[in-house]
Amino acid sequence: MPSMRWLGRLCLVIAAVGIGARAHATPATTTAAPRAAAPAPKTVAVAIYAAPPEEMLPTPLAQALGAVGVQVLPGGALAAAGQALAAGRRAFAEMRCSDALGPLTQAEERLLAEVPVEDGRALLADVLALILSCADRLGDGALATRAADRLLMTGAQLPPDVMLTLRRYRAGIPYGPPPPPTRVETDPPGAQVIRNLLRIGAAPIDVPGGHPEVDLLDVELDGHRKVHRPLGSGERLALGLRPEDRPGVLVDKVAARPLGSDAQAVALAALAPLWRAGSLPASKVLVFAPLERSGTPAAGERLRARVFDVSSRRWIGPVVEIEAGSPTAQAQQLLALTAGSKAPQGGTATAPPSRERQQPKPSLRLPFVRAKWYSWVIAGGVVALIAGLLIAERFGTDKVTIEATR
Repeated sequence: MPSMRWLGRLCLVIAAVGIGARAHATPATTTAAPRAAAPAPKTVAVAIYAAPPEEMLPTPLAQALGAVGVQVLPGGALAAAGQALAAGRRAFAEMRCSDALGPLTQAEERLLAEVPVEDGRALLADVLALILSCADRLGDGALATRAADRLLMTGAQLPPDVMLTLRRYRAGIPYGPPPPPTRVETDPPGAQVIRNLLRIGAAPIDVPGGHPEVDLLDVELDGHRKVHRPLGSGERLALGLRPEDRPGVLVDKVAARPLGSDAQAVALAALAPLWRAGSLPASKVLVFAPLERSGTPAAGERLRARVFDVSSRRWIGPVVEIEAGSPTAQAQQLLALTAGSKAPQGGTATAPPSRERQQPKPSLRLPFVRAKWYSWVIAGGVVALIAGLLIAERFGTDKVTIEATR
C-alpha cells in the first residue's frame, strides 16, 4: 500500500531530524579544557627573619610562606657575611681554605663598609678569626697580619688556638712621634666618629692621626649611610652623609635588634620610605625568629613572631609563640597573625577548602525527570526509526493477498 510506505519513510525522516538535533546540542569537542595555571598568591604581608646572621631561613618554610602570600625580605651585608662564615667553616674543616678566603674577605669589607660597628662587631670578629686561620694555613703572611691587626680592634674574646696564631702575626707599634690629628666634619653635624672600631666622639672633632695601611675611620649617623675609609694624619675631612635607603641594610638593622622590642620598632619605622616609593607591596611587617637563639637549628622548631604596622608605626599585638610543626602549618599560623587573628595552637592549621568536585548526593527522583530536552528528542528519534523499519518490513510491497473462506 503506498500510504503505508510513505508512513515508514516519514518515520525515517523524523528519526534523522532527531539525531541531527542531538548533534547540534552536543559541544563541538568532548575533550576537557586544560586548566589554567594557578595565579600567584597576592602578597598580604612582608616578613623579616630575625635569626642570627649565620642561620639561614629554612627553604621549606620560605616556600610555604610564599605560597600563602608572605614575602620574606632578603638581608644585606650582615646576612651575606653570616652565610659566608657558615660556608667558610665547612671549607676550613674540609681543608679547602683557598675556596673560603675570597668570600670571607668580601664579607669583611662589606661589614666594615655598610654595617654599623656595634651591629657587626661580633660577626666581624668571627670572620677575621677564620681569615687569620686560613691565611696561616696557606702561608699568606700579609693577609694574616692584616687580619690579626683588625681582629685586635674588635676587642673580642678569642679561643686559645686563634690567640696562638695571632701572636705570630701581631704587628708592632710604629716608633716615632705621634702623627698629627685629622679634622673630621660632617653634614649634617653630630655624627659619631669611630677610630679603629672604638667610638671617640661626635663630629666636628679632631681624630688622632693614623697610618692608612693599618688604621680605620668610620662615621655613623642614624638614618644615614655609614662612611668607612682609611685613617691618615694631618688631614681635614668634610663628609656629606647621604640618607640610608638600601633595603638590605635596613633589614639587617631590624634583624639585629631584639624581637618585639622598642629598638626594633624604631628600625622598622625606617622602612616607611620604601613603602612610599612603592618598593614593598604590603604595609604589615611580620618579624619572626627561632625561640631558641643558641645551639644547632632544628627543622620545624618553635618560633616567636610579632606584627608591625608601617602606616601607624607601631606593633600590632604582643609577641606570639608559634608551635613546632610542618612548614605549611607554621606558615598558616604566621599568616593568621598578619590578618589580626590569633594563631592556631598545637602546630595545626586550618586546611584550605578542597577544589575537587563534590559528589552529588543520592536522590529519590526518577532518572528521566532530570533529562535534558535533547534527550527526549533522541529517544523519540530512536523510537521513530524502529517503528519505520518495522512498518517498511511489514508493508514493503504493493502486493495484496486476499483470502476468502466460506
